[in-house]
This record gives sequence, C-alpha cells and structure tokens, in this order.
Amino acid sequence: MNLKVLFFPFFLIIGLTVSAQSVLTSANSNPTIGEQFVFDAYEASQFMSGDSGANIVWTLFANATPIGTVSSEAVDPATLPQQVNYPGAEIGFKDASGTEHFYFANQDSFAFMGGKDGAANQNADFTANPWTYLRFPLTYGDTIHDTFSGTTQSSNGTVGERTGIVETVVDGYGDLVLPSGTISGVLRVKTSATYEDTLMGLQIANYEETRYIWYAPGKHQPVVAMTRIQPYLFGTPSPEIVTVFSTKDSIAMSLTEPQALNRWTAYPNPAKDRVSIDFDLEEGGEVQIVLMNAMGQKVHEERPQLFGLGSHTQEMHVPGLPAGSYFLQLHLHERVATKRIMIH
Repeated sequence: MNLKVLFFPFFLIIGLTVSAQSVLTSANSNPTIGEQFVFDAYEASQFMSGDSGANIVWTLFANATPIGTVSSEAVDPATLPQQVNYPGAEIGFKDASGTEHFYFANQDSFAFMGGKDGAANQNADFTANPWTYLRFPLTYGDTIHDTFSGTTQSSNGTVGERTGIVETVVDGYGDLVLPSGTISGVLRVKTSATYEDTLMGLQIANYEETRYIWYAPGKHQPVVAMTRIQPYLFGTPSPEIVTVFSTKDSIAMSLTEPQALNRWTAYPNPAKDRVSIDFDLEEGGEVQIVLMNAMGQKVHEERPQLFGLGSHTQEMHVPGLPAGSYFLQLHLHERVATKRIMIH
C-alpha cells in the first residue's frame, strides 16, 4: 500500500502585514480563482532551515541551483471532476498531472479537505475532519493544535484510514535572503505532525512530518517551503522524503504595508485592460499605483496623486499587456502594499 507521500499540499496561503510582524487573516490570505503558482524545486542538500526567533535573517539557498519547476492553478472547485466527493470546498487547485486538491477557506481558518494525486492515482478524503493549516488571525508566537482524520485510497484501490495530530507554531519573523534578493517582514511557520494509516484495524504505516513555511506580505503562496517526512512501514523506517520549493516570482523588495492604509481591493481580477483600485486612508497622503511583472520589472505606473482621509477609487488602464501574473503596488508614505492580479 503505497501511501508514503499522499499529498504534500504545498499551496498554502499567506497574508499582508501592518507592522514589523505580519498578521495573517482570512481577508488577506485567501487565494483568488485564476491565480497560477510556479515554484522552483531544489535539492534538499542545498537547503538550511535556519533559526527561530524575532528579527531573524534567513539565508536559505547559498549557491543553490533549481533542479526543476512545479506549477498549479487556483480554480472554482465546481469545475473539477472530483468536486462531488468534497462538498463545501471553497477553493480548488489543479495541475497538469491531473492532481486536484480541495480546501475549506473561511473567516476562521484555511484547511485541507483532500483530493486526488493524479501522478500516483491516489486519493485522500478528510472532509469530515480536515487538516487545519492556518487559523486566523495568526502572528508570531501563535500556536495551533489540531487533529485530522479520514480515508486514503492507494493506486490499487485499497482503502485505509488515516488519523493524525498536528502542532503548528509561528516560530520566527524577519528578512528572507534569496538568490533574487531580500524580502522583509517574513513570517516562518513550523508544522510538526504525526499520523498513521490503518487497514481493517491494523496499523500498517506511520509518519513523522516537519514543515517550514515562509510567508511574505502580498503573496498568495509561500515564498519558500520545506517538508520532511519520515515514513515507517510496519515499524521499519523507510527512506526519508524531503522536498524544497521556492516561489519562482519572488521580488526583492520591502513589503511592509503602510499603516495609514486601512483597506484596499483591486478588481476585476482577472482583468483585461482596466483595473479599479478602491482604498481607504486613515490619513491623507500621496498615493502612487505601480504594476510590476512576475520578474519584478515595472511595466506601468500612474502619476502620484494627493488623497485625503476616507475612501477613494483610482482606475488604471493597461491595454496590450501579455497575459499572466502581475503585482499591483500601492505606494503611500514611503511604504508599499502589494496584491497579485492576473491579466488575461
């Protein structure tokens, strides 16, 4: 029964910051349908998880070279064939191999329900008791204690039970040094999980899993994620499984959100040739809207304008841009707030 790596659900969601320490909430952390996520994969030997604590500088990839890429897309779960097995799912992910993952995403938490691993033709269903990844609000020093349970199905059709205990702690914040540059205001979340598979009441496998996930303000995916799984088959250790990914479009910039910015949204998303930006200011100031591509290159900017206290709307016209993922920035008081948008 090959269940060693049933779903490392990598596509966790991240939030924005309003201070030196990021705070994840449902409003700033949920994915958007239509977003595409691309990650570089690295050899585990090239990766060091670093220290926990406050104001840490993490240098994770010294002279590291990617060994490949992986990608996924956030979609309406109703568009996926497996959705019938995951009622109540609020977001789905798919990739070219046929993998489909399903999640609860509400104001209180973000949780993995299960899905189908297309490459290995394996399934997992934790709908009744999902694995809670994030519980909102979440910031440095917070801890989540959780259990999950459900069924797993191997490629040969054998169905077993999986139960687990999870502890998730936000164990650090600081600056993340990547080959592309340094990102400030990053949270690190460490997850420790133990779980077991049983078949007809007999334990056939158990697992010890540790994840380190780095979240940066304004990105709807982890900046870096490492997962390490030690499986045991009938009590005998199997080879350890280690995966390391870094988002392919990391931009070297400070992403500390302006304190005077109370709320802001951009729509439609995906957009075609026009984007409307609504924002609320707690105090007046000069605002500039800038659009950057996935490589961090400026492709459009609006003239700076003075705005007073209260709610405002600004339109940005961007005809002729290639379809893809972009970063919309709102500059205010020498700080930057960032959102991802899609152009089609």
